[in-house]
Amino acid sequence: MRVVRVIMHVLVLVSLGNHVTSEQQTCTKTSACACQFPDGSGVDLSQLDSNDPQNPQFPDVSPDIGSDQFSWNPCTAFNEGNGCSDVALCDVHQNDKDVTYFPIGTQDTADFSYNSKGQLQITYIYAGTGGAQRQSFISLTCDSTQSALFSATGENPSGSGMYYFDLTSTIACYPMGTSSKSSLSVGSILCIAFVSIIVVYFIGGVVFQLAVKKERGSNLIIHKDVLIAIPGLIKDGTMFIVRRGGTTSEQKKLLR
Repeated sequence: MRVVRVIMHVLVLVSLGNHVTSEQQTCTKTSACACQFPDGSGVDLSQLDSNDPQNPQFPDVSPDIGSDQFSWNPCTAFNEGNGCSDVALCDVHQNDKDVTYFPIGTQDTADFSYNSKGQLQITYIYAGTGGAQRQSFISLTCDSTQSALFSATGENPSGSGMYYFDLTSTIACYPMGTSSKSSLSVGSILCIAFVSIIVVYFIGGVVFQLAVKKERGSNLIIHKDVLIAIPGLIKDGTMFIVRRGGTTSEQKKLLR
């Protein structure tokens, strides 16, 4: 039964390894418009930048909510109107008499994280006078057919100071770094090691049974009784989980 326990423990480790590596990997900020994953790949929006502090790459974009318009430049801080100076994002608010410009994010506050949908997003913050604070969230959506489409949801809910946007682009199809190295996940390494050990173990066992013990036929299989018992053990384990810990009549006999 020790062999069965070892096998079960290894399977648990493999499962945990695959679970850990399937989680979202941190994309560490390397600049206001770029981040890097642990494997060296990453996202770099610099080719979408206007490099012009007077003309943002995405100017005066109309939102889904409200009448305000929004401007964004991924890397270079820009100026717009008489209210937005050295900003990453600007809210252009139009009323009956004039136009007001509100900064809603600066490049130095750019942070890369994941939204509730599992998409990589850039978060910007603008801390105004009097403790007022505005936050902007730009989700990165992969589309290999789209060079760059910047869309605005706007402030949601109204008056919250939280603004939502989306960048749909082939550049958002990360990882897209220059790193050529391919890395195996922890789960993959454990799987390979586990299979290799099992193969060597059984081949060695067959050779031992044949050469030393002079066994023949099915007796060449080492720990044959254990292998035959595994399906039943799996079934019992499954039923134990289904019954939420309940015991069968056969299990009760074994416990006596």
